Amino acid sequence: MTFIEMREAAAIACATSAVKMLPDCPEKDACNAALVSLWAALPGSLRDALQSGELPKEVWE
Repeated sequence: MTFIEMREAAAIACATSAVKMLPDCPEKDACNAALVSLWAALPGSLRDALQSGELPKEVWE
């Protein structure tokens, strides 16, 4: 996996967390659905690395 792919995965993870904290609004479901689609499109190795906390700290900076 490339650094750019890892950054993209980190951005999706951060956005997903942010959407969960939004108050109820009509756009929340649409945003969440779009992020779920993006998450599903990530390679399995990236999803695994995100979930296990194995991405390098530089990815998050």
